[in-house]
Amino acid sequence: LADRVKRVTVVPFDYAPTVPAPLTCRPVAKRPYVPADAKDLDQRCYECYNIQVSGLVQRMRASGLKKLVIGVSGGLDSTHALLVCVQALDRLKLPRTNCLAYTMPGFATGDETKGYAIELMARLGVEANTLDIRPSCEVMLKDLGHAYATGARGAGVYDVTFENVQAGERTNHLFRIANHRGGFVVGTGDLSELALGWCTYGVGDHMAHYGVNASVPKSLIQCVIQWVIDADFVGAAANGVLRKILAVEISPELVPQDAGGKALQSTEDALGPYDLHDFQLYQATRRGFAPA
Repeated sequence: LADRVKRVTVVPFDYAPTVPAPLTCRPVAKRPYVPADAKDLDQRCYECYNIQVSGLVQRMRASGLKKLVIGVSGGLDSTHALLVCVQALDRLKLPRTNCLAYTMPGFATGDETKGYAIELMARLGVEANTLDIRPSCEVMLKDLGHAYATGARGAGVYDVTFENVQAGERTNHLFRIANHRGGFVVGTGDLSELALGWCTYGVGDHMAHYGVNASVPKSLIQCVIQWVIDADFVGAAANGVLRKILAVEISPELVPQDAGGKALQSTEDALGPYDLHDFQLYQATRRGFAPA
């Protein structure tokens, strides 16, 4: 052992321990898709809207079709998609009546949102149509032996089948209208809904010939609609309708109101705030963070 110790080489050096740097705070945007700076937000909305319009224009040119078919509910997503359709037709110098817009009331469609849809279609000058899907839904529910078809009502009856029959009938009608009228269906579902799976699969609102909102999160869609209002692209009368639509609570309107007139369905009550979902979605898709 003593011999081994003698063979050890000692290398002297100086060491001065450093004081560790203090922890610092890094600001994290609450709404990462929506810039806090007004100029940045204006640029983001400009780019988003014009990318959507340009994409739809290119799709129309590539397909050779000159008519668009869209369902308009009076909610945020279909409203924004309709604005994109109108702008695309304007750029192609086609009449706005080439946009075949349909509002399709079901068992839970509110008078308020239906009224906004009809008014907005009229203000924008598209071909406005109202198609009541309840008769065809009743036939399907009867074929399925669903309790609703026997006269039963109430929260227990308004199940996922009841909801999806309505969503499916709307999409089914739109696709057949597109066949019949020589157009293609413009989808309205946004990135937030698609990421969460908050849509009806199969023949439902997750399907379209071209989905203009598929890469736009819900929190940004609200801002882009406000940007369209501020830019005065569609005129004062249409802007008034858009402001009213922005104030409406987000709901798929597939479950009827209760006996007291209270709505049984609120999207954010069921899923949580879209701002929270969009925050997590941004961190996962842009930063590569795993869901936590």
